[in-house]
Amino acid sequence: MSEARRKYIENHPEEKIRLQNIAKRESKRIKTICKKCGKEIYVFPYRYKKEGNFCSKNCSNKYRSEIMSRKMKGRKVSEATKNKLKQYIREKASNWKGGKPKCKICNKEINYRATYCLNHKHLLWNREKWEKAWNGSREKRVGKMPKNMQRPGKWRNVESGYFDINSKEMFFRSKWEANYALYLDFLIKQKQIKKWEYEPDVFIFEKIKFGTRSYRPDFKVYNLDGSITYNEIKGYMDAQSKTKIKRMARYYPDIKLIIIDKDIYYDIKKKLGKLLKFY
Repeated sequence: MSEARRKYIENHPEEKIRLQNIAKRESKRIKTICKKCGKEIYVFPYRYKKEGNFCSKNCSNKYRSEIMSRKMKGRKVSEATKNKLKQYIREKASNWKGGKPKCKICNKEINYRATYCLNHKHLLWNREKWEKAWNGSREKRVGKMPKNMQRPGKWRNVESGYFDINSKEMFFRSKWEANYALYLDFLIKQKQIKKWEYEPDVFIFEKIKFGTRSYRPDFKVYNLDGSITYNEIKGYMDAQSKTKIKRMARYYPDIKLIIIDKDIYYDIKKKLGKLLKFY
């Protein structure tokens, strides 16, 4: 161990504890021999097997294949098996002589469903045709709303459903959204906003070809001065939500978006939750 490493361990006690735990774990391992290649290996007690252990998955597969080949040696292949293999090898059953199929170019053994080996796999599908089909399907989706955004429906969220918002039954994707709708109605009564709508607009990111290509904010709020703001309820900000907000700011910089996170929501709930009878 170098002096720099020793000094680092002395200045960081958590690293010293980690190394001690590793040493304890290593001391519990059992010394044994690989059943296939005879290499010395160390195995944890819960992985130790009396019938034999292996140093790698490759050795384990080879050992099992040898056993199976011994069991199958001398057996005749039935006509039913030949007919099944005919589908994989793409040859006539009468011409099959046993073994795996071979590549048509280099005569290398390949899997039953394959036609060429990995080196000549590109010949199965012309690259120009592949690029044309790939770009064609990509261009069809540009500037179009995804199908899951075109139709309204319940999400798998447990809290989604229909809620009574001041004698109006409305569908919301979560209780937080339903409670925020009650809060917006309260702001209308206080004459702080004109009105609000739930998920009326969808913004399409026309230049994006894959991934997050659209965004539907939760609430559209009409202010007294005639301006419009969009409010998004986010208790947890996942990766997809971050991408939506970033692309919204990039492609629609004139649209004002307000994120109602859990701190703002709980502050509203603490002040007005009992008064507005939050769910």
